Amino acid sequence: MKILVSWSSGKDSAWMLHVIRSEGLGEACALLTTVNQAANRVAMHAVRTELLQAQAAAAGLPLMTVQIPHPCPNEVYEAQMSAAIASAKAQGFTHVA
Repeated sequence: MKILVSWSSGKDSAWMLHVIRSEGLGEACALLTTVNQAANRVAMHAVRTELLQAQAAAAGLPLMTVQIPHPCPNEVYEAQMSAAIASAKAQGFTHVA
């Protein structure tokens, strides 16, 4: 399994990555995060993108970001995420965790 990790920049995402790796559930190959375009911060936790990039580097994984407006209508979110998932599938990703 080539896994795309949905990364909020918080502890639960870090724990999920740890479990994937420690239990051999597949290969975590990239982090996927939504970023608030206006603030240039993680949409979920408002973490600065510089810290987000440092997290990805520490994990040894590339970072895929989905830029979304704030506020973000659901239709826009769905369209942006659909495009990101289509791109990931084209790159050989088989699962999202």
